[in-house]
Amino acid sequence: MAGKTRNRLSTSPVKAFRYEDASNGELPTLVGSIKAPGLPAIKSTLKEPRETSPVSPTAIDGSTSNGSLRSSNSKIASLRAAFERNASPNRKRFSVSTHGGNDKRPDHSVKVSSERNSKISSEQNGKVTPEHNAEHEKEIARLREELQQEKELRRVWEERCALLEQYEAKCDMLEQEVEMMQERMIMQANGMLKEDHSPASRRMSVDVSGGVAKRYSDEVVLLQRQLADLKQTIAMSTRMEGQVTDSVFAQEMSVLHHELQNWIVNNFRRARTDIGTEQLCAKLDHCAEKAKLRHLRPMFETFTPSAKLAIYQATAVCLLMEIFDNVSLYGLPENLPWRRPLREAVDAIENVLTPMAHNRLRATTLDVIRQSEDMASYTAPAVKIMAERICGTLTELTDIEQTEARLYGLMNIVKRAIELQHMFRVQRARFQFDLPSPGEDFHHQVMENIAVDVEAPPGIEPIIRCATFPSVIKVGDEYGDNMHFTNVIIKAKILCC
Repeated sequence: MAGKTRNRLSTSPVKAFRYEDASNGELPTLVGSIKAPGLPAIKSTLKEPRETSPVSPTAIDGSTSNGSLRSSNSKIASLRAAFERNASPNRKRFSVSTHGGNDKRPDHSVKVSSERNSKISSEQNGKVTPEHNAEHEKEIARLREELQQEKELRRVWEERCALLEQYEAKCDMLEQEVEMMQERMIMQANGMLKEDHSPASRRMSVDVSGGVAKRYSDEVVLLQRQLADLKQTIAMSTRMEGQVTDSVFAQEMSVLHHELQNWIVNNFRRARTDIGTEQLCAKLDHCAEKAKLRHLRPMFETFTPSAKLAIYQATAVCLLMEIFDNVSLYGLPENLPWRRPLREAVDAIENVLTPMAHNRLRATTLDVIRQSEDMASYTAPAVKIMAERICGTLTELTDIEQTEARLYGLMNIVKRAIELQHMFRVQRARFQFDLPSPGEDFHHQVMENIAVDVEAPPGIEPIIRCATFPSVIKVGDEYGDNMHFTNVIIKAKILCC
């Protein structure tokens, strides 16, 4: 019955199955999935025809019954096909005999590859291969390592934040102490002014208050120094390639101003005041450089005893401006063989680079020179020369004998000024220093009047008599870009008339 499909029930323990007969005499094709029969079931099935079907004489003589043989062959073929289709990979090889009895001839043996079936089963069930497991474990290990590094970085960041918060708290406390000390000084100075001085001397409170505050100057300077050091430490811990914040520069310049003011008061408060203006101008022409006379002479032409300390300080600051006006690092000798070519190269490349790139090149170059080993040997002689020049000029004008202690104290101030100038020059932003000249108009945006008790008439701007400290203006940002931005770091200290 070729080409037709029919169901047959086996007398063996194997479940019912469906197959298609082949017309060419090949083994029938099994359709569907059946459970592979075990070896005992196969043996029992093979023996079953002998137990149920009687043997005819014809079979004994060598002739077989066609119906019985056809039935036996069909069952054997179907069982063999079922076993080949569904045999487990772990089952052993066995043979099926068509002659019954104990005949063990290996006829039509079946062998299944466990490796191939395992691979096919893994692909069909979507299981992960060992190679995939190894890659997955490596990825998990990498992610765990990155997580551990992130935790460590976060811990370090939190510790630094806590340290900065401690520094800020200390800065706030010191600022409050300084403000309280200044308020006490002002109150005590005002009380003593009312008791000891006439109304005429009150107009120049800068001189008198400087003398009254002498007893508190050391403590105030110490507190200001501590505050400046803390701010500088914070700025250095959060700086970007040597860049310093504006608040640190403002604090450092304020400390420099107070140190110079205290030095003037301590050494020249008892200077003679009975010298005429003509004699003072003659002494000035003898001791001062010609380049400085245009700025200094108007102050001494209108010299008054009540403003002597302010004028002496303005004279010292005028000479100190040589340090801040230097576009390079002050103290470098002019005869260095590489200094002039380097300056020409930096100036020439300014037209090629952008402002940001040129400022970065300039700052980096000067910073490398500043950190060189020879820089200390260059600045030491420059400090002494500047201190001797200032002391010599004031000694000539005041007729006060010069001492080693006075020179040593001024050398410390000059050294500090040079260090500040170097710090300004290695910044990417540009800084301008301006010392107003006598006779100029007062501009409150960049100037601060130190004679607070002298007020100009309404509608009339005060006139500058002398400037005791310069103004500092920042041009550009901390990256050396946006050169149209300006910021006043510190205002000039002005005495108006």
